Amino acid sequence: MVVNTTRLLAGGMYDDVGYFGQQTGDGGYIICGYTQSFDSTHLGDVYMIRTDENGNTGPNP
Repeated sequence: MVVNTTRLLAGGMYDDVGYFGQQTGDGGYIICGYTQSFDSTHLGDVYMIRTDENGNTGPNP
């Protein structure tokens, strides 16, 4: 599986890392990781991104 994470997350000045990705039953993806770019302490926040089969995110991917 190859996922273009630059389309999924607008990264910032600090680390934005995806650690796990899996294709879902409907052909989309779930990507889990962490970001230090959007946390004022820069200690990191966890994120989970759900996409449709084309890599699109939004309210109902």
